[in-house]
This record gives sequence, structure tokens and C-alpha cells, in this order.
Amino acid sequence: LIMPVSRASFLLGQAAITALLATLLFSWTRQSFAGWTSAMAAPLWLISLPLMQWLNQTLMLDGLVALFALLAMLQYGDYLHAPGWRRSLGFGLWAALAVLTKGSGFALALVPPFSVLLTRRFELLRRFSFWLPALVVALPYLAWYWAVPGADHGDAGAFGYPAIEPVHWVAILKQWPGLLDWWLLPLVLLGCASRWRCTRIANRQEARWTSALALLAGALCFQMTFLSGHESRNAAPALGPLVMFAMAGAGNVWAWLSRRWSCGNWAPLLGVLALCVVLAANSQRWHRKSPRGFVQAAQDVLAAKQFHGRRGSLKG
Repeated sequence: LIMPVSRASFLLGQAAITALLATLLFSWTRQSFAGWTSAMAAPLWLISLPLMQWLNQTLMLDGLVALFALLAMLQYGDYLHAPGWRRSLGFGLWAALAVLTKGSGFALALVPPFSVLLTRRFELLRRFSFWLPALVVALPYLAWYWAVPGADHGDAGAFGYPAIEPVHWVAILKQWPGLLDWWLLPLVLLGCASRWRCTRIANRQEARWTSALALLAGALCFQMTFLSGHESRNAAPALGPLVMFAMAGAGNVWAWLSRRWSCGNWAPLLGVLALCVVLAANSQRWHRKSPRGFVQAAQDVLAAKQFHGRRGSLKG
């Protein structure tokens, strides 16, 4: 709203959102892993992903949803570490922004229940702070859709058209490996397995890893339950956690290789080379299109019979 409507301003906005998401991921990685190589690898890996590149070329706000979802997830991790109304309110505010940006933000609604199941801390259900985020999200959500009828696209299916269809589940499970490339999926699974012990929540970082597991499960369940969320871009809320768990899995593989073959002082250089290989492989899958705008589409519309005899002009 503060910038003119132009291709340059749109690309600048998308770049700013991606930069904020990468910076936040860098901060989390630096706290979770030792060394600048690991801290720089995660945001570079995120930016190079074909899905992230595609999101930056579309007139969509899925990247902004991914940013709000990561902020909400980290805030809920802090809540799990030290429950309190302030952290709960913070999670609710970020979740409300994600939901008001796009319906795929509702995947965050599953973070609290999955976190309780993972940690088996059922006593949280008796706290008002546990239920506070639902109230924080519901008030602006209901007020907005009451003031702007039809903004929820209800004609496409009420509440995103929830349905239980096993065929749809299979399609989603086949789709998810493409989010990080199929050969990186084993690293994500290995990372999830290695971080499972974090559900004991001995410190703040373990609490954040637990909320990341909950967000992954929530995003997957959201896509499998709502038919309107079957497109891969609706998995954007899980992009941050996916990259982080892939980093954790890669760290386990690297540690095993270091024990088997002593790398010594060559370890950082080999890590950089491995990252370059990943970035180069992803660059070959980036979607490329020439910036021709909508001139051809507008010409086709004006060429239709119902527009014959009408005056119009095209620029571009």
C-alpha cells in the first residue's frame, strides 16, 4: 500500500519478504548449529529451492504466510519452554496475521494440539494461556469476514471444502518430496528422527524444535484435509521447518562421515562445496519466463467478438 503499483515494486516487495524469511532462518540456525557455514547454508538453501523461486515469481502472498508461520512457530516454542500469557499472545498475533493473509495459515491452528501430544504435557489444557491464541485469531478473522462478505471465497467450498478422500492423501504425499527435491526428503526424515528427543523440552532450543515438528504435522494435515489446499504453494508454512530438519539430517550424515574419514581442516571447505552442489542442482530447476506482462492476454480479450467496435489501447 505504501509503494506504487508496478512490476518493480512488486518484485522488491517479494524480495524483502524472502530476505526477512532467510534472515530469521539464519538466526535460528546460528543458535541451533555451531559455525557460520551451517548458519549461512540454511537461508541459501531456502532461497534456492524451486518452490521458493516459483513463489517469488507469482502474484501470491505465500512467502509472507511462510514468514508469519515461522515467527508464530518460534513464539510457540518459547511458550512451551516457559508457558505464559505474553508468549501465548505473541503466537496468537503472528497466527492471526498468517490467517488474515491467506487461509493456509490455518495450519498453525494444529500446532498447539500436536505440541501437547508430542510433549504429553496435557496439563497445559487447563491453562487460559493455552486457549488465548484461539481468541486472538477469531476476533479479527470474524470481524474481517463479517465486514467483507465473500472474501472467504465460500463459493469455492465452505471453509476450504474439507473432505476425507484417500486419493487426495496419496497425491499430497507424492507432492511433498518435490518441495525440497526427492533426494533431500531422507535428510528431513533423518532430521526429524534425530530431533525427536527434543520433545522432552530441556531448554528453549528443544522447545522450538518441538513446535517445528508440530508445524510440519499441522501443515501436512491441513493439505490432506482441505481440498482447496492441494496446491504445493499451500505448503509454504512448512518451508522453514523443512529446511531446518534437512539441515539437522545433513549434520548427522556429516558427523558420521567425519568419524569414518577424518577431514581435519578440510571440513569447512568440503561443506561449502557440498552446498554449492546443492545450489547448482536446484538452479537447474528454476522456473524461467520472460517478463512480457499481460499484453498478449489483453490483445486476445479485445479480439473477442463482444469487444468489436469498442475503443481501447494497450501499452507495454
